[in-house]
Formats: sequence, structure tokens, C-alpha cells
Amino acid sequence: MKLHWSPRSPFVRKVMVFAHEVGLAGRIETVRTLVAMTQANRDLMRVNPLGKIPTLITDDGRAGCRGTRR
Repeated sequence: MKLHWSPRSPFVRKVMVFAHEVGLAGRIETVRTLVAMTQANRDLMRVNPLGKIPTLITDDGRAGCRGTRR
């Protein structure tokens, strides 16, 4: 799995705490992703049209992010 993250995001920290607690941290590859209010990150927009982090890409290629329902 890949996790798009930023060191400034408190939500990423929550995701990583959960991943450690349930034993998934070793399966997650972190991808540092820069997001800004004034300019969209095109790479992130390809996998998550909302352009928000954290975004987790599962092993089967699906994306999920905070604030979305699946």
C-alpha cells in the first residue's frame, strides 16, 4: 500500500498510529506529497480527485482519503 503524506498533516499522524496499532505499518510505503491551497498536485489528483492527504492507495489500486465515504 502507498500512503501520500505530508509532515505537516495531523491526519497523517493519526493514520500512522492506527497502522502501527493494527500491525499494518510495515506494509505501507510512504510517498511525501506536497499540497497547497493555491495549486493542485497533479500526481495526487490522478489517484484522489479531492487532492487531499492523507490518501491511501490499497494493494488493488483503490484510493481512500479522510472525509470520503466508500
